[in-house]
Amino acid sequence: MTPFSGFSYPPPTSSPSDAWPDDFVPLVYWTIANESLSEKGLSLSDDRQLKLIIHAGLEARSIFFAALTHDPTQQDLDLFFMDFVIRCVTPIEPTETR
Repeated sequence: MTPFSGFSYPPPTSSPSDAWPDDFVPLVYWTIANESLSEKGLSLSDDRQLKLIIHAGLEARSIFFAALTHDPTQQDLDLFFMDFVIRCVTPIEPTETR
């Protein structure tokens, strides 16, 4: 269970961009994003970039979970969001081709 599992977010089928102005990020998602990054030893120096990643992560989460045939748990929602944020900031390592 994540430390933020008690937080209620609009249903996955509702879009965060419809609910908030572009420059607004709920504190709980700002906190989740920063804690997720710091656990991996990652950070962003530009707050605007982190805001964009948070908005994109919430949008992606809404779209992904809207396609499910069952309701996701809050843990599912939080884990998807945290993974999205980390993947946006982690550099892609080149893979060797054969």
